[in-house]
Amino acid sequence: MESAIKLPLEAKKKYLLRRKEELVQIERMKAQIDWDFVVQVGHQIKGNAKTFEFPSLVPLAVSLEEAGRNQDASSLAQICTELQNLMGALEPSLTSSFE
Repeated sequence: MESAIKLPLEAKKKYLLRRKEELVQIERMKAQIDWDFVVQVGHQIKGNAKTFEFPSLVPLAVSLEEAGRNQDASSLAQICTELQNLMGALEPSLTSSFE
């Protein structure tokens, strides 16, 4: 379902920044992973990526949420890396001719 609201570029930039910061937090949890937090972050991205016009994040967000639910540490690092790379690739598109 497409969002009828057109979000400002700044809101999209902040969204990606927050999600990237959460992924860094997850990567730092190597010894004591907070699986509830992993599930929460995956669920948040899955639920609102389309609203922020980043539908390409949804499949990896689903994988992140599933890794959290299954406590799958072996998949977690790879999923976080893929999400960060994808978010990094999306950032250049968030420029405005008014900047």
